[in-house]
Amino acid sequence: MQLVQVRVKTTITQGPETESFEFSERGQLEELDGKFILNYRESGTIPVRIETMGNKVELKRGVAPANYSKLHFAVGQRVSTEYVVDGQTMEIATQTKSIKRSQPDVQSEKIVIEYDLYTGVNLVGNYFFELIFTK
Repeated sequence: MQLVQVRVKTTITQGPETESFEFSERGQLEELDGKFILNYRESGTIPVRIETMGNKVELKRGVAPANYSKLHFAVGQRVSTEYVVDGQTMEIATQTKSIKRSQPDVQSEKIVIEYDLYTGVNLVGNYFFELIFTK
């Protein structure tokens, strides 16, 4: 396990409105059988786990069963999952447009995911997620 600096930027477009969030945290990175696993705490308290394997990414945020989300990303696929707030489950789906991953170098790696988020057939918004971790 290796300590890393994590920088995350998320841009959300819902209709005519766009909002961006950006933060940096310390995290831990490990590689197991070709899978990268990155763990950090958003705002120092909310656990986040990102697993990458090939061209697929899974993002888990929060603590089950009360408040958490688990998003799956695979280019060209619509993947059903769930988002739980205060113990109430909302069925959602991601439709991944692209996953771009820089070739890891000695010091850093970058992953960019563009996706649409749906509830049923309704589009919630368009999302741009950028993750950079530096060793």
